[in-house]
Amino acid sequence: MRAVGFCVPLLLCACSRLPTWYAPPEQVTTSSAPDPIQEIRKVTMSDPDSLYSILEGISDAGRSEYKWTSGRVRLQLVAGGLTNTDFFMHYWLTERTLRDTGPVRITVTIDGQAFDTFVERAAGEHVYKHPAGGIASEEVRPLNVTVTFDPPWIDKDGSKIGALLESIGLVPQL
Repeated sequence: MRAVGFCVPLLLCACSRLPTWYAPPEQVTTSSAPDPIQEIRKVTMSDPDSLYSILEGISDAGRSEYKWTSGRVRLQLVAGGLTNTDFFMHYWLTERTLRDTGPVRITVTIDGQAFDTFVERAAGEHVYKHPAGGIASEEVRPLNVTVTFDPPWIDKDGSKIGALLESIGLVPQL
């Protein structure tokens, strides 16, 4: 009798329907090619990732909207296809800097080649744009950018200070 009590529930379970069958998902092979290079067209001082693009001249980026630069700033952008693109810089020159140094000559070089030079005579907020279509770069590649402020403002401790920088990079022409 015990065997019957054990076998009845077992037989009742065996009478259930079979589970629904699904085809296995389509198998996709991944490419063995390297990942595409991530473009870095604009560096904003408040972005924590900006530290990866700044090579020299700006310390403590990624914490506030504007950062003081030294007299010479070096950074690396990664971009390609620069037709219809402007080189862009959003910065402040303080009244004290201009009072102590006079007009400031700002020079931009890209990959060691002179890109543009201009003189800033007014204190305050400035947005600089210059067409970047002349930079030969159809493929995505690193672009080494250097910006110099001449003359820099000299602090009490002897450090050379350029401007307050908010962002710099390549933007589409409007």
